[in-house]
Amino acid sequence: MVVAKKVTQRRQRQPPREQTTKRAVCYLTHFQGDRPYRVCVRGQTCELSNETKTWRMSVPQFSHIWPGDNGQKSDGFTPRGKFRGNAVLVRKGKEYFFVGETVRKFTLPDNDSIVAFYSPMGLGFAPLPYAIGQRNTYMFTHRQKSTHAFAYVSNADDAARKPEDPPIYLHKDKRVKYLPFTLLHDYETEPRS
Repeated sequence: MVVAKKVTQRRQRQPPREQTTKRAVCYLTHFQGDRPYRVCVRGQTCELSNETKTWRMSVPQFSHIWPGDNGQKSDGFTPRGKFRGNAVLVRKGKEYFFVGETVRKFTLPDNDSIVAFYSPMGLGFAPLPYAIGQRNTYMFTHRQKSTHAFAYVSNADDAARKPEDPPIYLHKDKRVKYLPFTLLHDYETEPRS
């Protein structure tokens, strides 16, 4: 009977479900020591803003959110969980929104679908965000600025790499293709005070 009483007391101390869903879960992205963007999730709405809050964007009714984290056990990267949310990927229908040092919108080729998103933080506090799709692996740091495209490679071509290992040298690979994106906001070109 004492055990049943303790369980009942714990349940009474927990907040009601309505309060839990109204609170926001927020992540701060990382870029060269700065925190360029804040990503807050409230229910089924994802709100994005820059650090000065002069730019805001809302993604209502998103279908999935991936806060970037380390997916591996390596001495070259910070431990899992230490910088969770250093980059964030949001899916709404067939559109994806990447939030890191920039905010980019894109759709995947060949009806691909992302199944995992990792963003290990290097020892120099530089995130290496990448996503694993059913058909391709996408590397968000290797991009062509002039054409607004980032690198990806077929999973079949890159079968020797474990899914949780970042494709760091993807930009040197001859099998790389480039996926165009729409740049929604660029932290680096924002005026500083």
